Amino acid sequence: MDPSLLNSLLSRADQVLSHPCQTDLCEIVCAARGAIANGHPTIPSAAFTAFVERVPHLFGAGERLLVWLRQAEDELRWLPGVTYDEIPHAGFEVLRRLTYTAAICAPAELWVAAHLLSNHATAGVLDEFARGGGVRPMEIAVRRGLDPLLVDAGIRFLHARGYLDLSSRGYVVSSGAAARSVVLSPHLVMPPQIDDPVECLVARWGGDPSAGGKALDQLLAWLASACLAPASCGWVAGLREIRLGYLVLLLTLVFRRLRGEENVRPGQRLAVLLPGEPNGAGSLFELAGLTCVDGRLTSAGARVLTRGSGPCGIVYSYRPHFAALAERLTKRGGGLQIARSENLTASQTGNRNAFRGGNAALDRFCERTGYRYDLFIEHAMGRAEAIRQRFLLSGEAGIRYVGADTDDAAIRAAEGLRAAGELPLNMRLVRSCDIGRPATLLDALRVAGIRTSAGVMMVGNGFHEIRAQTDEGIAAVLGEYCRAGLVLILTEESLLDDDSLRATAWNSYHGGFRYLHTVSGQWLRPYGHRDEALGRDCWGACLSRAGYLISEEFSVKSRPIFPCDDSPVSNPPISVTYFCVPEELARSLSFA
Repeated sequence: MDPSLLNSLLSRADQVLSHPCQTDLCEIVCAARGAIANGHPTIPSAAFTAFVERVPHLFGAGERLLVWLRQAEDELRWLPGVTYDEIPHAGFEVLRRLTYTAAICAPAELWVAAHLLSNHATAGVLDEFARGGGVRPMEIAVRRGLDPLLVDAGIRFLHARGYLDLSSRGYVVSSGAAARSVVLSPHLVMPPQIDDPVECLVARWGGDPSAGGKALDQLLAWLASACLAPASCGWVAGLREIRLGYLVLLLTLVFRRLRGEENVRPGQRLAVLLPGEPNGAGSLFELAGLTCVDGRLTSAGARVLTRGSGPCGIVYSYRPHFAALAERLTKRGGGLQIARSENLTASQTGNRNAFRGGNAALDRFCERTGYRYDLFIEHAMGRAEAIRQRFLLSGEAGIRYVGADTDDAAIRAAEGLRAAGELPLNMRLVRSCDIGRPATLLDALRVAGIRTSAGVMMVGNGFHEIRAQTDEGIAAVLGEYCRAGLVLILTEESLLDDDSLRATAWNSYHGGFRYLHTVSGQWLRPYGHRDEALGRDCWGACLSRAGYLISEEFSVKSRPIFPCDDSPVSNPPISVTYFCVPEELARSLSFA
């Protein structure tokens, strides 16, 4: 459909809410075409860039956009003279997906941004940008006596989120109003300090009106002041968006704590779901796009509360790190701190879909090749989500289950789940088991009389946790599991560079994910090619070097970083679940 015709038709329609970006939206919607290999609709890269830079789509602006998309597509179905095939359904769908993705990913990124800006301001890092001229992280670290790794990682995050540009002189503040207001006025970004605001909100909204005291009241007032800040014009988040993101992250985790994994639907009243919700907060939730004016959940609000706890919970579990970051920056603090039990729960949620894909691929592989396994291992298991799923699918007969982790909190959690019947009774647990030291697991299995030649090992984002790894070192680790005969199914997130993260805006929460793994010494790896700048090979090359055959047929790729089939830069999947078969086993199965 011609964009001008679409704009004209919608302008005359009585049932379509007007949108300030309607002309741009009609151009973008009509530019969409087809679907890429994994089924996601696409738009040309120029149209995607126009959407990111010219159409507000966070929080309340995102909900307004979703309403417009829904009403516009519905209205076109009833207009005389417009056939179904003429309606640009793919365009409406890709913008819906982008808006929903931003609603889930942005809060985690903005929570990290608030703490990084606050702590880097305290350490004097942001003062360097106020002077003008270029800033080089290593020079700042040396001049101010700061930790160079933390300074560099923090500045790279701010660059990836659009606050800083990289020039030949070093990093400079971006020219946009939102970036300048945030970087040059960091005192406005600093949230009041409170150890665990989620716990305080759970107590207060769960029935104790005095919980949290004045500190929580100050935090709520800081959040409410988002209503007074102007909305950002581009994709880079200003003061309003940072505070709204902070609020949405807290509310998502409070809801998860109080209501568990309950699925919610648009139209439900938030005051019923959270009866202790404070009076006067309705306008703030509406501004965040979570509720309508009558207090009912929006489509975005329901989606965020249902699906947002994974990314939100992972970054929130690092709050001890941010609480001590000012001291760590000045080299007075200790190592990275994390709320481990919360991280285990959030990682279980975050890995759930990847494990579903991996378990489904395993079933297809067995059906296709006749392979039979009698051992199912989950390493770096967290809350043993992969085993839980396999147990539900296959039961206990004929399969020995083994869970391994280096963290005793994970082992204790698995013991409780096993006692409750959520994990198999025959599940053997291996304590103090570092995934980077295969002998620990393999020796424990050998002592227990458990053979590995017909075994499967599933790992969700665990191999990148091996510290101080090299290409040769990680290949050697993978090689030991390969020589044990284990079919290996592992999920790993792709390493994304700054330029990709800036160009994709809020289409992932990888900026915060990458920052947290960088400062904790963990190594993400690129997808499909070697990163020469970092001297780091991709997962595929390391697995092949270890003796594994990677099956493209059974590997599962998530959506690509860009919803474009003509991206001018690399367009890797956000993450990949690699299905790896030892070459010797592949030959015996006549599988290649």
